[in-house]
Amino acid sequence: FNPSKNAILNLKKAKSIYQIYKKLDVGQAMIVQNQLVLGLEAIEGTDQLLLRCSEYKRKEDKGILFKFAKYNQSTLIDIPLIGLDTIFKIKKFKYEGIYLEKNKCLILDKKKIIDFANSNKLFISSVDLN
Repeated sequence: FNPSKNAILNLKKAKSIYQIYKKLDVGQAMIVQNQLVLGLEAIEGTDQLLLRCSEYKRKEDKGILFKFAKYNQSTLIDIPLIGLDTIFKIKKFKYEGIYLEKNKCLILDKKKIIDFANSNKLFISSVDLN
């Protein structure tokens, strides 16, 4: 499935925040809805971020998860990733989908995640941040 116009606008907002946030060495994800940042990932991890931000969601669009690598992050030690729990929570909390930083994030159980996303009308898209 392709991202909606709202998801693309949310991505634009996420990319602008990312330019500052990536250098802070804090987290690897954010939730954006209605072009507002609902949450930035910290120590709790992506799945808890999805849960926490579900309480702040408003009407209009469903919101997106944006997953990225931190500035100068070693891809040998702490690789950003999503797994089945993440995609299940995206569905459970009614987000539209996920943008992953191109060539920087791993997808565990890739076929299962893609099949689940497709059958539940969720998008998974990569984005170049350079």
